[in-house]
Formats: sequence, structure tokens, C-alpha cells
Amino acid sequence: MKIKTFFLSNGEQFGELKYFHSVYDSYSFHSHSNLCICIVEEGNVLVKYSNNEKLIKKEKNLFLFNPNQVHKTENIDGKGYYILFLNSLWCESIQYSIFKEKCILDYSMDYQRKTNNEFISICREILFNDCKNKEILLFSFLKKFYNDYSKTCEINKKNDRIISIVDQYIDTNLNQNLSTRDISLYLGYDKSYFIRFFKKKTGITPNNYIINKKVEEAKEILLHPHNIDIADIAQELGFYDQSHLNRNFKKIFAVSPSKYID
Repeated sequence: MKIKTFFLSNGEQFGELKYFHSVYDSYSFHSHSNLCICIVEEGNVLVKYSNNEKLIKKEKNLFLFNPNQVHKTENIDGKGYYILFLNSLWCESIQYSIFKEKCILDYSMDYQRKTNNEFISICREILFNDCKNKEILLFSFLKKFYNDYSKTCEINKKNDRIISIVDQYIDTNLNQNLSTRDISLYLGYDKSYFIRFFKKKTGITPNNYIINKKVEEAKEILLHPHNIDIADIAQELGFYDQSHLNRNFKKIFAVSPSKYID
């Protein structure tokens, strides 16, 4: 595995690119707060979305996940797996510069060969040639990508507000042993109703969403090392123990926390 992270001039991280020789085959359904664009150099992968949609993506054909879009991938015979994560706020700044509003990318189509080839070329340049102008390169690619493949967001303000409240509550209490009951009580909802509502709107159960958020936070801590070991991170984020963090981290990022920072 090979990883490169990207930072703005103010020191804020805006992206991360990972390369795996082979495609991991035990992902669980999960989501990322960032835009995720992927491609395999050889073979095929099966992409599953929470709405039961399934796509087989062949070699050198992009597939992507919009921020917070629940998904998983299953390997068929894929090799040479590139995964690019881009900060959602950085992406939104590009969207507004083009359309003056927020949008999402169409994930269910086959992209033009030129787009696929350009993405692979950028990934190789960044990972293996120590590219110096990463932000300019990625900005240019993403601007064209949004121009060619974007569509307007469908917004339900009431439901979005409820999900936003849940999100903020989880973020505030991320180091606690949060439960679905805790959140439903906070909202004043019946627990069973809340579970059904949340899964319908996000594609994932509240409990899995909490784990997902904790794993994302563990990754952020690992990217900014400050002499804290993995067992302490697990305890800080309310996991039962280090092995509990390890199992869930690998289901989302394909490697254990210790391998992630090697």
C-alpha cells in the first residue's frame, strides 16, 4: 500500500490518495464524509450501494461515492486499486465557482475514456513521481469532472435538518459509548421509528453510522501523530478495546490502524 496526503498552504488537509496492489474483499457498508473517486488498473470490481443498486466496474473505469453515500466494494479480479479522497468543503468551493450552488456527481454512469485515463495519469504522477503541484492538478481535473458529470442535489430540508442534528450530537459525544437509544431519546423519537427513519435516509443503521464516524476520527488522529498509541485512541473514542477498533478500521479502510501509518 502507498499513501499520499495533500495540504493547502494554510496547513489544512484537503485530500488523500491511496494505492493497493490488490483489492480488499471484506469491506462492510460504510460512508465517508469526503468525495471518494476510485479506479482499478486491471480486472473488475463489484460496487454495491445502499439502495440495492449494483454496478460491475471494469478496469480503467472510474467509480465514485459522493460524500456520505453508503457503499461497499467486492473484488472480482481487480488489481492496482487507486482511491482518492477529497475534502467535501474543498469540493463544494469548486461547485459554487461553477454553478453557484451545491451539486453531486452522477455515480451510475460509464465515464469517458479520456476522463478515466486522465485520472489514472494523475494518480501515478502524485504517487510515484512526487508531483509538486497536487492542488492545481486536482483542482483542474475536478472542475472538468463537475462540469461533465454533475447533477443538482435533491434536498428535503426537514429531513436534512434532523440528520444534521444527529450528526452534530454524535460528533459532540464521539468519545462516549453512544447508543441508538441515547440518540432517539435526545430527539424525542421512539427508538424503532428512529432506526427505520435513519436507515431510510442514510442507508445505514444508526449504530453502524456511529462506528463509521469513530473510525473516521481515528484515521484523522493517526494522520496527525502526537505520541498516542492505538490502544489509547481506541479508549479515547469509546471502542471496547484496540481489537474492536482494528476490526472496524479494516472493514472501512482495508488495513489495520498500524499498517495505515507504516
